[in-house]
Amino acid sequence: MAGAAGGGGCAGANLDSDPMHCGNCSTVCVGAEQCLDGVCADSPCDGLCGTSVPVSLGSDGFRMDNIGTAEQCYEVVGYERDGSEPTVICWEFAPGRSLEVNGQSIECLLEPGAGVGDPRAGGYCLKAGVGNFDFAGFKFPLP
Repeated sequence: MAGAAGGGGCAGANLDSDPMHCGNCSTVCVGAEQCLDGVCADSPCDGLCGTSVPVSLGSDGFRMDNIGTAEQCYEVVGYERDGSEPTVICWEFAPGRSLEVNGQSIECLLEPGAGVGDPRAGGYCLKAGVGNFDFAGFKFPLP
């Protein structure tokens, strides 16, 4: 089992996902925190980014325009699509600029977008890498 501990009081524990032994035998996640990849997390970007910008729900989904050229993380909480696969649509990402959702690399695609998989700690953490263009953007669309 990946991340499994040896002895020391947590034998057999999966250090990647066990909230009683998260990352090591002595770390216990508290409250609503989940153990995600060995980090106690209570929000989507915990353990993936130092800071993040919250993205608000607008009329067409969770949207950010003009994201700049620096690396930045954005946190989307409460995104659901009734009966449809969750997706992200992005535009104007220059070749070579990276895009990750919940720590997984994805391709920047226009409609219908790229699948983003399951939520992480109640939402999605989108990380845009360094690159052009400052007018790039993305949205998590509504159905």
